[in-house]
Amino acid sequence: IIIIALKRIIILAAAGLFVLALFPRCAKVVSPTGGPKDTLAPVMVNSTPKINATNFTGNKITFEFNEYIQVKDIQQKLLVSPPLQPQPQVNLKGKKILLEISDTLKENTTYTVYLGDAISDNNEGNPINSFEFAFSTGSTIDTLTLKGSVVNSFTQKPVEGALIMLYSSFADSLPYNSLPVHIAKTNKKGEFKVNNLKYNNYKLVAITDANSNYKYNQGAEEIAFLDKPLKKEDLANSKIALRTFTEELPNQIITG
Repeated sequence: IIIIALKRIIILAAAGLFVLALFPRCAKVVSPTGGPKDTLAPVMVNSTPKINATNFTGNKITFEFNEYIQVKDIQQKLLVSPPLQPQPQVNLKGKKILLEISDTLKENTTYTVYLGDAISDNNEGNPINSFEFAFSTGSTIDTLTLKGSVVNSFTQKPVEGALIMLYSSFADSLPYNSLPVHIAKTNKKGEFKVNNLKYNNYKLVAITDANSNYKYNQGAEEIAFLDKPLKKEDLANSKIALRTFTEELPNQIITG
C-alpha cells in the first residue's frame, strides 16, 4: 500500500512539473489598456467673474477648466466686443486661462469674449469649437443677437475671418476712423453671430481686417455693408447676407 501511494505522489508531482514547464510557453504578456480614447473637449467649471456677471469693475478674467489645456493662436483668435485696445494679455496656467485687461472698460456695457476654437485639451487636442463668455459693467446683460453670412461677390465663396462691425451712429466715415461698438468674426462657412446687443439701431459693415486694427483700409481690404440702418425691431429675426468687394483707391489712375 505504501509503495502504491508513493507511486501516486511521484506521478502527480511529475504531472505538475510538466504543466509548469508548459505554462511559460503559453502565457503572453499583455500591456494594460488605457480605456477608450478621450474625444471630449474641455469644460469650463469656474470663472472670475461668473458668466453673465453684472457690475464688473476688475481688470482680470480667469477661466478654469476640468482638465489641463493648451491654446493655439489665441492672440489671433481672441476677440472682445466692444473692442479693447490693446488686446488683453493672455496667460495659460495649467487648467486656467488668465486675461489681463489694460484698456478702460466702458460703463454700463455688456462685453463678450470670443476665443473660437483656440482652447483644446492637453492630451488629445479636442477643441472647444466656439468659446464665448459675457459680463457687464452695468446692472444688466444685453441679450439680442444678430446672425448672418458673408460671401465674396466675385467668387461667391464664403469669407472666413471677416470682421463684422456694428456702429450706433451712421456717418459714412465711421469704418475709416472709429472703433465699432460691437464686433464678431465669420467662421469657415462665412457665418457670423454677434451676441449681447443692445436694443438699438445699428450701422453694419464687414471688412477683411488685414492689419487687425478694426478699421477699414480702402483698396487693401474687402468691404461689405448695408446701405440703410439695421433697425432694432429686426435684430432678433434678421439673417443678414453680405457680399464683399474691393473698392479702388480714390486717387488711382490708369496710365498709358
